[in-house]
Amino acid sequence: MKKILLSFLAVTLMAAGAQAQHCAAATNSVTPVPFGSPGLQPYPENLPCTVIGVPVIDTIYFQNFTTVQSLPVQSLKIDTISNLPPGLCWTTNAANNTFAGGAAGVIVVSGTPTGPVGQYQLRIIVDVTLTGIGTLPNQNAAQSGLRYWIRTKCPTVACTTLDTASPYPAYEAYAACVGPPTAAISPAGNINLCSGSSQTLTASSGTGYTYKWSTGATTQSVSVNAAGSYVVTVYNAALDSAVSSPTVITLVNLPTVSVSPVGPDSICQGDTATLTATPAGLSYAWSNTAATTQTVYVTASGSYTVTVTDVNQCTAVSNAVSLVVKPATTPTITRVGFVLTSSAGTSYQWFANGVQLNSETNATLTVTANGNYTVYVVGANGCGALSAATSVVNVGINDINGNMIVGVYPNPTEGLLTLQTTGRTGDRYEIYDAVGRTVHQQVISADHMLIDMSAQPAGLYTLTVKHGSANETVRFAVTK
Repeated sequence: MKKILLSFLAVTLMAAGAQAQHCAAATNSVTPVPFGSPGLQPYPENLPCTVIGVPVIDTIYFQNFTTVQSLPVQSLKIDTISNLPPGLCWTTNAANNTFAGGAAGVIVVSGTPTGPVGQYQLRIIVDVTLTGIGTLPNQNAAQSGLRYWIRTKCPTVACTTLDTASPYPAYEAYAACVGPPTAAISPAGNINLCSGSSQTLTASSGTGYTYKWSTGATTQSVSVNAAGSYVVTVYNAALDSAVSSPTVITLVNLPTVSVSPVGPDSICQGDTATLTATPAGLSYAWSNTAATTQTVYVTASGSYTVTVTDVNQCTAVSNAVSLVVKPATTPTITRVGFVLTSSAGTSYQWFANGVQLNSETNATLTVTANGNYTVYVVGANGCGALSAATSVVNVGINDINGNMIVGVYPNPTEGLLTLQTTGRTGDRYEIYDAVGRTVHQQVISADHMLIDMSAQPAGLYTLTVKHGSANETVRFAVTK
């Protein structure tokens, strides 16, 4: 019985992996070959070495015992085979891996060993059923004192002699494989390199590798900045060599970029400067702003450049454009009576209720109508601003329906003006100069009366209509 278990152990050892590597296929179709007596072929020492990376198919024939110590063997089942070299698996030609007493069978070991290299002692667990006794489960063939091994070696070395000396290690390592070197360059192929920059080329790595580049360098990586074809020769510890495919470097000219206007440039506070990069069709990244467009609109002082990137990922930085934002001082309005005076500037434009008074471009404005007045003033630095509004009321008298009760026109006048009233015939009007002196008075004889002020000096005058206990006042200006 122990010999039978040993035979199964040997066969299964070849077939199973480190953790009972039973093949995906349930059984194999190899025809058994009966022997004259129980046993297996070949014996462990006659199994060829498996080779790392080389597919293997080994066939082991066996014949079961019919009796053990006078007890008939009913059946034997292979449960588990562990400690096979990684990459190998096993099958038998019997369903459920179970063989009757005296039966012939086949175990096929297949796969591709992946290493590590060494001598593996197999551990086989079987269930044996004896007539009259029953099943003896989980029998370890290795405990019987019988051993079975599989050896895995490197492709270029001889198979090491099987070590059967006690004690018996589960795994006995061989010297690690030394393969031929691999020669490759990263990055590979054709590389466009921007003028003025460099490219790092790195050769493939490996234990004990040494290098020799076409440039003469002997490091694993080299930095290059010239056009050309670059190769590397890689050596392993045994001085076997391999030559890489070339990496070809082509130098690419940098893009040319400029920003217009060239500058320095200045704008007034609240205005916007337009900066445009040339040429078109590139990628743009502006300084002092997150803009990535060809044209940017800026409102803050600073030095502006743009970095462009072309289709080869080459970059260039433009000339710097300095932008100065000049302050715009908000003007103020001083009011004396019905005369408005702006703070100092180089030019003026007055507005009434937001409407431009085209002829009013002096520092002062004589108000002749109620309203909100503003002035736009350009300062000495060329920047202009609009003042706050100054409200003027009581220039004329209106009734609640908006019809004029007392009014004069034209206002201002160069001498002659018309007094217009409604329902004031028989009332008296008086005209006062700027210091309150009466310069003219008369009874109102019609709704429209002509008044001659040509003898009076230029200035601001007040006309008052006395109506009962009330006074109705309108102001006008005389100009010369």
